[in-house]
Amino acid sequence: MKSGIFYGWRIVLIALIGQFLSVGSLLVYCFGVFVKPLAETFKTDRGAISLAVSLVSVGVALGSPISGRLIDKLGGKKVISFALIGMAICLFALSRVQAPIISLYICYFLGGFIGSGNSPLAYSRIVANWFNQNRALAIGLGNAGVGLGALLIPILAQFLIQSADWRQVYILLSLACVLIALPLVHFFLKNSPEDMGMQPLGHLEISNTDSSAMSIGAAAATRTFWLLSLSILCVAVSCTGIMTHLSAMLTDRGLTPQIAALAISLFGGASLLGRIANGFLADRFSAPLVAAGIFGGAAIGILLLWLYPTGFTVYLATVMIGLAMGAESDIMPYMVSRFFGMRSMGTVYGFVFSAYTIGAAFGPMLFGVGFDKTGSYQFSLLVGLGLMIVAIGLMLLLQRRSR
Repeated sequence: MKSGIFYGWRIVLIALIGQFLSVGSLLVYCFGVFVKPLAETFKTDRGAISLAVSLVSVGVALGSPISGRLIDKLGGKKVISFALIGMAICLFALSRVQAPIISLYICYFLGGFIGSGNSPLAYSRIVANWFNQNRALAIGLGNAGVGLGALLIPILAQFLIQSADWRQVYILLSLACVLIALPLVHFFLKNSPEDMGMQPLGHLEISNTDSSAMSIGAAAATRTFWLLSLSILCVAVSCTGIMTHLSAMLTDRGLTPQIAALAISLFGGASLLGRIANGFLADRFSAPLVAAGIFGGAAIGILLLWLYPTGFTVYLATVMIGLAMGAESDIMPYMVSRFFGMRSMGTVYGFVFSAYTIGAAFGPMLFGVGFDKTGSYQFSLLVGLGLMIVAIGLMLLLQRRSR
């Protein structure tokens, strides 16, 4: 028997680093630092500029089912490699965009569409191949790279914009794809333990050839598929809407920008922690019950925000909501692998992930419209609370069906 660290944990580390430079980190989470320079360059308002980041989510939603299918057919390594090259081209193109603004929209949409292959969708499929035991924890650790990217890349991009032209920052992000992530994936990422003459960690429960593994057609014909997809859609609308408008929501109530900034940081930190903690719990308890508990905590957090919290209550609320925000990238792929098997996991997860990205695209817009119509975020928070309660109910139904 070979000694040393199981190679699958190295795959987890590669997934973490790869997702640090994923579509979410490079095109979504650091978008805020580009809003002002882009608005000045295109001589337009920030609302028109912000449409670009919504188009990333639309691109990811449309691209995820295709990427998932390709991952099942070709393997995640090839899909991630091509996605990194495509993202690098889109980022370089962004460094050269000129009016009209449609050129900006096209680059961001294509970045999301192509970048769907360099997202939790691809890495979760590969990590799941390596683990039967501790699968949820391994997926959560690998996908923590998204949270790290959300925390650190905007800070780095802001620093670079202050010391260099924003166009040069896009070039540096492009180079990071081809000089850091691409070589790492090409030389060290392995699609499955069988590629190295190894076996997954733990007792073999579900395999790629297991007769119980479902095709996408069979999976989509089940209530389980729709319960899971609708639940994650509700969570995405609620959490991303709150995350996007959190600073404005708190400062509108008279809280200082410093309190709002700390709350946003806690939100991101909780999201990062949630990806790990949720996976740890899902390996030991029923995944739908774990998800229902996390969503229940988020519902309490939203209620606290609706009640006009101050001080410590603000921080507690944002942490509870942030924990649920991390669930989409660990519990969701884990449940897909357990409920539908590994044969078509990429394809099935691609469709479920599309539900999440659709929610992520519409959540911020719905909260913004709610504010414009009512003059506050109170109604939007009630809608978010209602959606979270629906998500809890759907997870409890999923628990009953999984017994």
